[in-house]
Amino acid sequence: MIPRKILLTIWVALACTVPWWFFDESTRWFGLPAWVTYAILSAIIYSCMLGLVIQKYWQPEEDAD
Repeated sequence: MIPRKILLTIWVALACTVPWWFFDESTRWFGLPAWVTYAILSAIIYSCMLGLVIQKYWQPEEDAD
């Protein structure tokens, strides 16, 4: 994947972690408001995705020593 595509994917995934569309605060998932549960789960998924991207595409610099 090219760096521009990687960056775009990361930014889109990050934007999806924000609970934009939760207007009804009475809905509950697992005893918490729906937007809280969504934010927690999406943060976990985003962290895993970011970890995989870093593990696969990060190029560590070689020491010149």
